[in-house]
Amino acid sequence: MKLFGYSMREILLLKLFKLGDFLIFFIFISIVIISLNFYFQLPKGDYLEISHGNETKQYTLMQNKTLIFDEIEVEINMGKAKIKKSNCSNQYCVMQGWISKINHSAVCIPNLFKMSIKSKTLSYDSTNY
Repeated sequence: MKLFGYSMREILLLKLFKLGDFLIFFIFISIVIISLNFYFQLPKGDYLEISHGNETKQYTLMQNKTLIFDEIEVEINMGKAKIKKSNCSNQYCVMQGWISKINHSAVCIPNLFKMSIKSKTLSYDSTNY
């Protein structure tokens, strides 16, 4: 059945969605695409900085290596790193996964362990003044 040249399905869609709804949807999709593009354009890091207790050490990311710090096992694999094993109860540090971009970090709060990707050139973000 047609009413004013529109089918019933088209009339229902016009009642459910207005022009402003499509405009908001388009703006939302545009913001998501721009954000993803910005995220994937972040530069890769040069080295991994690990702080455990009062010690801070640096390791190159261009290697395949497994490091062990007390009860924490860190895996470095050609430009990325992750906490592979830990003795903490909730295992949030293990669930953080791989990090590979500058200023990405993974932490294990119960063990006072932090690892961050750093660059040889100074990079500034919104927290550096």
